[in-house]
Formats: sequence, structure tokens, C-alpha cells
Amino acid sequence: MLVIGARGSQLALWQANYTKDRLEARGFIKRMPSREDRRSVLVRLSAKGGEFFRKFYPELIRNNRALFEKAFRPDQLKELSKLLNLLIRSLEAE
Repeated sequence: MLVIGARGSQLALWQANYTKDRLEARGFIKRMPSREDRRSVLVRLSAKGGEFFRKFYPELIRNNRALFEKAFRPDQLKELSKLLNLLIRSLEAE
């Protein structure tokens, strides 16, 4: 479990809203009211956001792979992958 203090929680919420505002202003996302819960807002990629993601994502993967390969030996990368998969499975089980 991740525990965040009240100030940290407020800061994280502010940053998330600020980021969404900027992405929406640039046309990368669209906000829509939820049909199930009028207090909620759904966020989805716009066509422009999807196009940007498709162009940007391969470069992001290449850069991240290079960083990890520089920092870890192949056996360490395998172990890291196993540990991250364990983490993902435990989070999905909650």
C-alpha cells in the first residue's frame, strides 16, 4: 500500500489536474462527463493525442531500453522483469 500524506495527496491531485488541463488545451485529450456517475469525468485521447502517442511511443521505448541496458546487466534485467511482473500481478489481484 502506498501512503501519501495530506499535502502530498493534494499536490499529486493538483499536478494531475494541471497536466490534464494542459493536455486538453493542446488538443491531446478530451474530457467527457460519466454517464454512470455525474461526479466523474472520463478522459480519452483525441485523434491528435493518439497520433502523437503512436509517433512518440517507439522512441520512448528505445530510450528507456537504452537506459536500462546501460544500468543493468542482462541477468539483472531478467530479475527486474520478474519482480515487476510479480508487482503487477499483486496489484491486479487487489
